[in-house]
Amino acid sequence: MFGVSPAYFISRFGDGFSCRDIADSLPDLRASGFEAFQPEVFHTANLDEWRTEGAALIKRAADATGMVASQFVGHFLLHAFESPEALASDFGIVETEKVLEGMQRLPECKVLTVAMPPFRPTAPADLAAGAHAGFRSRLIEKLGRMLQLAEQADRQLAVELIPGNLIGGVQGFLRLRDALGSSALGYNFDTGFAWSAREWVPLIPAQMGRHIFGTHLKDNLQDDRALAPGKGSIPWRETLGALRASPYAGSLDIEFRCGPDRAIQEYEAALRYLKPLAE
Repeated sequence: MFGVSPAYFISRFGDGFSCRDIADSLPDLRASGFEAFQPEVFHTANLDEWRTEGAALIKRAADATGMVASQFVGHFLLHAFESPEALASDFGIVETEKVLEGMQRLPECKVLTVAMPPFRPTAPADLAAGAHAGFRSRLIEKLGRMLQLAEQADRQLAVELIPGNLIGGVQGFLRLRDALGSSALGYNFDTGFAWSAREWVPLIPAQMGRHIFGTHLKDNLQDDRALAPGKGSIPWRETLGALRASPYAGSLDIEFRCGPDRAIQEYEAALRYLKPLAE
């Protein structure tokens, strides 16, 4: 099953896209050959729309088109982890409850994905010896509270690792998972972020195995761009072969940004490129 990440909706409507924009896009996605999509709240200001009528609107459109919500991306939740002050705050807890409330309208959408952003120290003391361990401890405590809420709602929590985050890469995730000790915590396999962090992308499915809960398939030249698969230097045949050999059986969701007038055509082209390699 192939799908799209929220970057598709950002490409078409900007990062202030609404639940109505997502719902109205699903017939186009289906016509383009996609079967899955990832709803998202990019800005906190759009959260109440999602938890009230927005999720139900998307559910009706998904049922009408035969599309499946593969995961929910809480982009705005990255602000809960971006600085010492953010880690010390309660921001992200009530907001996670609201996200999960909306997810109840989409019973097939079992995964809430939270991005771990680059961490920004704000004072000289934040760079002192031992400070990193304290920040990581706070991150684990807050993420643990969010994970507990997800489990109570019969959902799973996945983390997406942006270069510069406090967790690190693949090995950092495995240590985090050991610390939290829950099978409901997983990894969102963002190929572009892993490649720009100089990780060997085709090895990740074997390293992560059943811990992969979702995908963001994008390309780059080991830089910070988000290019369509095949437009950078990621070895896609090996990467997709490794995914097929792994326990992951979820959707293969494409992610990149482009202009609004080209979004449908560019995503169709990306699907034409990836699908034969995956098969």
